[in-house]
Amino acid sequence: LAQFRSETALGIDFLCEHGGSSTAVRVLSPGEFSASDALCAIALCGAFGVSPAQAAQTLAHTPVQGRFEVVQGLPGRTFIVDYSHNGLALTSALKTLRAYNPHRLICVFGSVGGRTQLRREELAKAASAGADFSVLTSDDPGSEDPMAILQEIAGHMAPGAPYACIPDRYEAIQAAVRMAQPGDMVLFAGKGCETHQRVGGRDLPFCERALIEQVCRALRPEDAAAR
Repeated sequence: LAQFRSETALGIDFLCEHGGSSTAVRVLSPGEFSASDALCAIALCGAFGVSPAQAAQTLAHTPVQGRFEVVQGLPGRTFIVDYSHNGLALTSALKTLRAYNPHRLICVFGSVGGRTQLRREELAKAASAGADFSVLTSDDPGSEDPMAILQEIAGHMAPGAPYACIPDRYEAIQAAVRMAQPGDMVLFAGKGCETHQRVGGRDLPFCERALIEQVCRALRPEDAAAR
């Protein structure tokens, strides 16, 4: 496996061995698990008469929304949206991104309302161990007090692990994008491709990818000059 990182993508290159031949494959998602997923997709396509080369050609420009999806933002910074919302998934996500040797790895995450304390403890431990800085924020708080959820997560953060609590997720996105420096990676975990956030008894429109793009547009000098 070989990793690649550009201004607009993270991913891996590998060879798919089949019938005595090899096909080069590029996947727009990092980590060994992405190679396994791609090989399964190639094998399934083969059952319908699609060649590995044809499948690889499609995989090379087909990201999966909300699953380690790189959002185009600011030069030199990498913003990733992912659905990881438990301790195991967040640990795996941060470990995978760390392999790309970011200057800093920033993690924005929260916990769904009504979930157990164990889930929040797992998330706190994963972020404490894997991120250089964490922004604790709302996921889908539902009927719970968002700040109470963050305080519970914060109570499980490792001593000395730097973090900030920002209950409003849009404000947390703004803060994380603004603090990102060249070479940094920012993982926005938990919402993935979801288009709503459950607050109280209402489902409010919320697309993390679109909000990240909006904040970045406001910060890009060329966009500011055009306004």
